[in-house]
Amino acid sequence: MKLFKKIGISRLSWAFFFGLTMLASCVELEFDEPPVAKVTEIEANTTIAQLKARYTTGQPPLEIKENVVIQGTVIADDASGNFFKNIVIQDNTGGISVRMNANGLFGTFPIGKKVFVSCNGLFLSDYNGVMQLNGSAENAIEELLISRHVIPSKDALAPVSPRKVTVDQLNTSMINTLVEIENVQFKSGQTGVPYADAVRRFSLNRDIEDCNGRPIILRSSGYADFAAALTPAGKGSIVAVYNVFGTTKQLNIRDPKDVKMSDPRCTSGGSSGGGSGGASVGTPVAEISESFSTEVNNQAVVKNGWSTIASVGTRVWLARVFSGNTYAQATAYNDDSPNMESWLVSPPLDMKQDKILTFETAMAFWVHDGLSVWAAETYDGKNPNNSNWTRLTATFAGKSSAENAFVPSGDVQLKANGGRLYIGFKYVGNKTNGTTTYRVDNVRVRNK
Repeated sequence: MKLFKKIGISRLSWAFFFGLTMLASCVELEFDEPPVAKVTEIEANTTIAQLKARYTTGQPPLEIKENVVIQGTVIADDASGNFFKNIVIQDNTGGISVRMNANGLFGTFPIGKKVFVSCNGLFLSDYNGVMQLNGSAENAIEELLISRHVIPSKDALAPVSPRKVTVDQLNTSMINTLVEIENVQFKSGQTGVPYADAVRRFSLNRDIEDCNGRPIILRSSGYADFAAALTPAGKGSIVAVYNVFGTTKQLNIRDPKDVKMSDPRCTSGGSSGGGSGGASVGTPVAEISESFSTEVNNQAVVKNGWSTIASVGTRVWLARVFSGNTYAQATAYNDDSPNMESWLVSPPLDMKQDKILTFETAMAFWVHDGLSVWAAETYDGKNPNNSNWTRLTATFAGKSSAENAFVPSGDVQLKANGGRLYIGFKYVGNKTNGTTTYRVDNVRVRNK
């Protein structure tokens, strides 16, 4: 019996001691920190120019399978919406677009931020001549993989200085780099108009020229938060990312603040004017033979001295293509604005002698007669309502016409005035009962 008690006490004492030990370990207030691996900041081992040299534009996408790291400073982000799901980075050798399938990239990769791009597993390709980095052969870097490939530096934002160039100095090596061009202006008929179509979310081209008449396109997205802002009428400078679309040179601004044009317009070389009242714009031509074949489908009509301006609402005349034929078209169908008035204005005619105007019109989904043709001796390139227009008599497609069938206007007599004359096609409509679609094609003006 004594032996049993001793053994029992001994076991109880051991259990008590073990419990105290475990309790002490559970309430310990200081913990050992887990081992921390030393983080080494990623380093670039390739320039952007060297990376781009691996790929030939027009070829199938090229996968990067080695440890290739580039470094660049963000020169354009998606803050304004003019650059969609991508950033553009640049080093001292060139620039490249990095496409990422995420919104709000500017929060992590704002303009001025230095970033590293680990290219292993990414793809080099091009979009009509513009080099870009993707996450696969066809798609952007998926959101979950962005942090693996695109790493922002801890450095503070650095100012980004554009390279000052002239229009004729722009070349392939400058694609996706920030440039500044001085002494430029929007062409006549391209001032005081929206940068893009904010209603239908269409991207638009606007023509810019320097004081020697050398042109360059400014392209803006209909999704940009400044799409509805109006282009300035003066002369000045523009800072933009230089790009191409095939063989066409073009600029993309990050924000309207990149456009500083408040000086008086060029008085020689480029087109003059841009003022108000009786000012006139454009270089007079002796004849017109316009089939709109050089215009871009679904873009505003802006070639060969023609211009389009929305004097009421936001819609303008667009180039449209059907069965291989290009024409100018206006319609209020599905318009968000309650009313629409849109002008398509020709380059000025030299009216030292009488001339004859002819053209063709077609309509579709007729509900109203919304098209007319006018002539004015002055036009400021900004607002047709600043000019004194005279309505011309001509034949138009109408209610009794076959849909989509072009109708000849007949000869419209234009009397010599010793100066200049503008021809304006005016479309008026509204979204409720004025939605007929009208088309204009084959505009001819010849000497009588």
